[in-house]
Amino acid sequence: RDDPRSPEPPAELAQRIDLAYLKEAAERVEAGEAMPGRLEKIFEAGSSMGGARPKAVIEADGRQWLAKFPLCSDACSVPQIECATLLLAREAGLNVPALKLEDIGEHRPLMLIERFDRIPLPGNAGHYGRKHFLSALTLLARHESESQHASYPMLAEAIAMHGPSSAIKADQAELFGRMVFNILVNNNDDHLRNHGFLWDAIGQGWRLSPLYDVMPVPSYAQERHLHLGVGFAGRLATLPNAMSQHGVFGLAAAQARDIILRIAGVVREWKNTFEAAGVCGQDIDRMHTAIRHPREAGLEALGKR
Repeated sequence: RDDPRSPEPPAELAQRIDLAYLKEAAERVEAGEAMPGRLEKIFEAGSSMGGARPKAVIEADGRQWLAKFPLCSDACSVPQIECATLLLAREAGLNVPALKLEDIGEHRPLMLIERFDRIPLPGNAGHYGRKHFLSALTLLARHESESQHASYPMLAEAIAMHGPSSAIKADQAELFGRMVFNILVNNNDDHLRNHGFLWDAIGQGWRLSPLYDVMPVPSYAQERHLHLGVGFAGRLATLPNAMSQHGVFGLAAAQARDIILRIAGVVREWKNTFEAAGVCGQDIDRMHTAIRHPREAGLEALGKR
């Protein structure tokens, strides 16, 4: 900007009509090919969103969306599977942003997920206000190399310390539910950058952001682990381990068990959600080793209601 007091310029974001060009650009980058001049302007739309996979911010329906693209080297339709997994999380009662699948050919759709840190400003088309965002890495004041030594109970304690008093119990219960969901779908990329917080100006505290970056990882291992610590048994991805520190999440044993049963009941029927999202049979078969029946994760050890 010209000086520190200059207003933020209006965003010149790519539009839905540009998705095919964005996809072509991503494929050229993946292949190490030169970028033609007609595609260079799409890189001027804003800052990078980071991460290992190609993505871009676009504007559609008066809102900002993060477009997540497939890679030519993908063995399965990654954006479609991620979308189906997030839809499953929503069915399980978790807080998930708006989602869209855009098919721009080759039967490999890309996913649009709404940016929850931007707010359209009324009467100012193309102008957006910001919701201040922190990753859990920043909230816990950790270096990236320390992420694997953090845990969900630590995040629950951070919510109690930094969250608005009126929302602490709800956010701790939501975090507990996300931990349970990650255990059941084997999302072990749950590092501290993949958990976020939004500033609540009214409550004057940090609220847990909507869920993002959830992808099942196929595995034949009987013993599985998440990236973050789960309970007294460390990173071991089992439901009894999730229950072991339920009190840190502000939950009585019966409340924690109810959350587990609610999420387990939805995840048990995951194939229906994936089929409804258009995931092909081959990719569903591929995910079969990732998404476990709750019994395999130790549900029966928790007893009945």
